[in-house]
Amino acid sequence: METKKAKCTESKPVGSPDQYGNNSYIVTFDNKDSGFHKCKGESKFIVGVEAEYIFETLEKKDKSGTYTKISPPKKDFKLFSSGSQALSIEDYVLREKVKSVTFAMSYSKDLAQSKVIETKDIATYAKKFLDFMITQMDKLLKTK
Repeated sequence: METKKAKCTESKPVGSPDQYGNNSYIVTFDNKDSGFHKCKGESKFIVGVEAEYIFETLEKKDKSGTYTKISPPKKDFKLFSSGSQALSIEDYVLREKVKSVTFAMSYSKDLAQSKVIETKDIATYAKKFLDFMITQMDKLLKTK
């Protein structure tokens, strides 16, 4: 197993998705590395873009030979788990920031319905709540 960096020259789909919804691709790089890449959705390697990747030679299940596997490098720090996928703290905080927009608007709307604030002030209060939550999340990132 070796981590490399090169420009993707081809990312060609192979067959149909497996029982878990994973697609297979044959990925080729400008340094002549080529191998199978399996992922959900579109290939993680974009033609014309330089990418870091893990290059592995693995034995076939039936022991009849070997094949090469190409995969994106794993992030070093995994903290939070979302279903079957572990997230880095940066990805987790980004996801929470996106969720915070919805929360801030909903909470501000609830305050207006309860007559705690006026309807015209919903956006102002939502922005204040959102700014506070993002500041707290940024502090969390800096403590890492």
